Amino acid sequence: MIIKGIKLAVAKLKIAQLVKNRQPEAYSIPVKSIGIIFDFKNRKALSQLEQLKKQFNISDVNFKVVTYIRNGKKPSNFEGEIYSLKNVNFDAEINNEGMNKFTSESIDLLITFAEEDNTAVHLLTAQCRAGIKVGRYQQNVALFDMIIQADNDAELFTEELSKYLKQLKKSQDE
Repeated sequence: MIIKGIKLAVAKLKIAQLVKNRQPEAYSIPVKSIGIIFDFKNRKALSQLEQLKKQFNISDVNFKVVTYIRNGKKPSNFEGEIYSLKNVNFDAEINNEGMNKFTSESIDLLITFAEEDNTAVHLLTAQCRAGIKVGRYQQNVALFDMIIQADNDAELFTEELSKYLKQLKKSQDE
């Protein structure tokens, strides 16, 4: 428990530093690449979030999904990247090759569909290079470019996100 607490405290400091030093990424409208980070607790939302892949006509190679698992054990029915606090060292650096690749590749849209107080997920989100970062909670406003408050309603979340992205495209076309 003490080790976990130390890791989370250092991670919070690292998140604050990353948010403060964040350089804006160029974003592409229409969206050509999507990354989704969610905690396994919200796995039911994944099917709805995956609808964005079809809606924006995103190829498999440009659609990445990462799930946060508290215990670090990959569920037998999940096809995708797994991330846990075990992948974070005491300097709040991610020591997982798949996650390092995920955070270093620039994507147009990053969606974080996780609990409000999930520090490990917020660390991963802060390290990602994304044109637009979208989350769900006002408490985390510094981390995201857009907040869509839809509680656990993934359908409402995707509807609102689609609406805002259409507005961005419309304003960009003018």
